[in-house]
Amino acid sequence: MLNIRFEDLVNISNKLISAGYNVRRHCCEYYIGNFEKFICVVAVFPRWKEIRVYTLTKDTLPKDILEILREIAEKYSMKLIIRSIKPRS
Repeated sequence: MLNIRFEDLVNISNKLISAGYNVRRHCCEYYIGNFEKFICVVAVFPRWKEIRVYTLTKDTLPKDILEILREIAEKYSMKLIIRSIKPRS
């Protein structure tokens, strides 16, 4: 895992759950939803020093999710990349 602590990876899940989201985590991937639909997928790449966020809805990424991810990105000097995946109509 190079530079990111395991506790911080778990802490991302805990903060998202505390904010009211449904989170499924597998290693460094997070599937985040609001109990009705998936909102985004987050992939943490410690070796590349990147956190990639793929939004899955037409809406913008909720600010509380963005703040949680920005906090961990700043702590470890990682780049936060947000991409939109257009949902099919």
